[in-house]
Amino acid sequence: RVVLQDIWDPTVALRLIESQRCTFTLAATPFLHGIVHHPELASFDVSSLRLFGCGGADVPPALIRQAERWLGCPATRVYGSTELPTLSTSPPDAPVDKRAGTDGRAIAAAEFRIVDDDDAQLPAGEVGELLVRGPELFPGYLRDSDNDGAFTPDGWFRTGDLGVVDDDGYICIHGRKKDIVLRGGENISVTEVENLLFEHPAVRDVAIVAMPDPVMVERACAFVVAEPGTAPGLAELTEFLRGKQLAAQKLPERLELVAELPKTASGKIQK
Repeated sequence: RVVLQDIWDPTVALRLIESQRCTFTLAATPFLHGIVHHPELASFDVSSLRLFGCGGADVPPALIRQAERWLGCPATRVYGSTELPTLSTSPPDAPVDKRAGTDGRAIAAAEFRIVDDDDAQLPAGEVGELLVRGPELFPGYLRDSDNDGAFTPDGWFRTGDLGVVDDDGYICIHGRKKDIVLRGGENISVTEVENLLFEHPAVRDVAIVAMPDPVMVERACAFVVAEPGTAPGLAELTEFLRGKQLAAQKLPERLELVAELPKTASGKIQK
């Protein structure tokens, strides 16, 4: 039986999980966040849940760990795209470090590889562009011009995402290839910094974008949605990130507190 919800509301979702005894759900990051941080979560019986898959937008490892602790069931990151919907995930019995810290291994006949700018395959541990192929891969875009450069000559699709594979074959997405801050000649992936900031108790949501700079070319600006009743400052967040051993050049150099972040229907932040 499939239980559907027309308009997202975390309270309604919790009621449905309780009344319909739902065992599995797959949702984007904002939806899992809304359930995990619901002020009345403890009053709902969600003991029927056996697995919560989360994808569609960047999934902070801290959110997966929070979900496991407060929902009482395994949670795992999943990865896919409009062009190839289901590429990877981790099984429920995988170690929590894999389920929270990676986007899993290839599902069924799906394949991926990590390449450099010359399309040469990179070894485990090196960050490069993610190429994918498999039975679910779309045949191409409607407009022929959009297909220029979208595929390699041997049929791999260029996702535009940066990723790295570990020695066990688990992939970890590091954000979009273009979602970087070019600071003083160094490409800084913002995903690492966003995930660390998400662990701060006063940070409800966060997005880091590049801001122009006449000397460094670009610097990092953090847009933060604070938890109710809090107002973290740049110095506080900087100290927190230093405590997480984040390299100095990756630290945000400007902070903007906002009421909400603009997002797509699938929960992706519109930067």
